Amino acid sequence: MIIDYLFKKEQFNSQSRKKKQKINIIRFISKSDTACIIPEISKHLKISIPTVNKLILELIDEGIILELGKKETESGRKPSLFSINKKVFYSIGVNIQLKSLRIALVDLEMSIIEFKIYEDFRLENTKECLDDIILKIKAFFASYQIDVKSVLGVGIGLTGRINTKMGESLSYFNFTNQPLATLLSKKLQLPILLENDTRATGLAEEVCGVVGSSQDALIVNLSRGLGLSILANGNIIRGKDGYAGEFGHMQFGLKNRLCLCGKQNCLGTEVSGYGLELDFEESKAKGRSSLLNIPDNSISYRQILDIALKGDGLAMELILEQGNKLGASLGNIINLLNPQLIVIAGSYSRLGNIFIDSMKIGMSKTALVNPLKNCKIVNSHVESDKAVVLGAASLLYRKYDLI
Repeated sequence: MIIDYLFKKEQFNSQSRKKKQKINIIRFISKSDTACIIPEISKHLKISIPTVNKLILELIDEGIILELGKKETESGRKPSLFSINKKVFYSIGVNIQLKSLRIALVDLEMSIIEFKIYEDFRLENTKECLDDIILKIKAFFASYQIDVKSVLGVGIGLTGRINTKMGESLSYFNFTNQPLATLLSKKLQLPILLENDTRATGLAEEVCGVVGSSQDALIVNLSRGLGLSILANGNIIRGKDGYAGEFGHMQFGLKNRLCLCGKQNCLGTEVSGYGLELDFEESKAKGRSSLLNIPDNSISYRQILDIALKGDGLAMELILEQGNKLGASLGNIINLLNPQLIVIAGSYSRLGNIFIDSMKIGMSKTALVNPLKNCKIVNSHVESDKAVVLGAASLLYRKYDLI
């Protein structure tokens, strides 16, 4: 596999020195926004021009580097331009949701090459569910005829509490005698990196979303659940064991609802798709009318979002109430962290400025004037159903310092 050739640790000798130089060239070219010329590679990596030239030719023969032509100059010899062969490196991103499984093949430009949604999946803390995940990942490889030798590994975004350092899930598949990432690596014969789904969303926003050059940002992942990715000084905050960002379990709720964690008044019970479903059912039980006339136990929050965008009064009222409450809660976080940017990701991002405007009203109640004035609030531009797989796939490229 390409990963064995390039990144396998070995004792230092002349060959390993040469390999290290090749890896550094690959990383430099990979992270460059434009095609590179040999003099700039030489200058940046402090490797002689003849050596860079020789190594580049070897990497071209190996199919890793491509020569793209000549750089236009006003005079003198035109230098050759080099870029990474995007078909050499791939990463697999997996999003394990409560009621679906999503898998994507992602290239080095963070473009999705293949994408599959398994709607027949249900997340359960059982061996049968774990076997089903493994089976579906293998089926994904087979159906798209993916060459395992070109895949750096599999990044997995999973709901619940994740210890990223140990590759463990405390919420699911914790019945094995080894970390989940270790078990899956043995089954799939590939490196596995595990991440919380909300932080994976944050990683996607950082790599290919609206975060851009912002060094301090909050990425709110709001779909059926509520989570928060915190970007501080350019780094996603994970905490000591990887549990940072449990915004949905902060005690900002007011309705005394019991959360899955066992506590009451967690914000996620009131600001989330799950909370929206409960609010809608309670309102209908009190005699409120809506365009959505189906049995309460079959109503999904996505349907409520849909009818809100069509002008349904009840749905819009409940959503604006959630926005106001989310804003008031985030106002406290603004006072604490002073972010430059807040990104609304997940299914709620399609509500547009209507939801953001209601958030701003809530924020004005709790946030200090100056940090709020300098904090921009925007909706994500990353497709909500693909954000987690993109962020999960980026874990491998980050691990090997390719992006």
